[in-house]
Amino acid sequence: MANVTWHDELYVPVYERKHNPNNARYENSNNRSKLTKKDVFEIREMFEENPNLRINDISKKFGVSNTAISDVLSRRTWTHI
Repeated sequence: MANVTWHDELYVPVYERKHNPNNARYENSNNRSKLTKKDVFEIREMFEENPNLRINDISKKFGVSNTAISDVLSRRTWTHI
């Protein structure tokens, strides 16, 4: 990051997030997210233990859409965990 200059200060958080995904500052940096890291682990664990569980049931439990659950399970979202 030695080449980052003063006019790149908007780029720095993006750079840090991309190159240091375990940085606690960015663990849940999307303030609009209804799910937490803990929720994502729980969703994936629930589905692994019972593959016949309906996505609709999981989405109601967590208060999100069916698409959000499907995206978590297929790792289209929350790919860093």
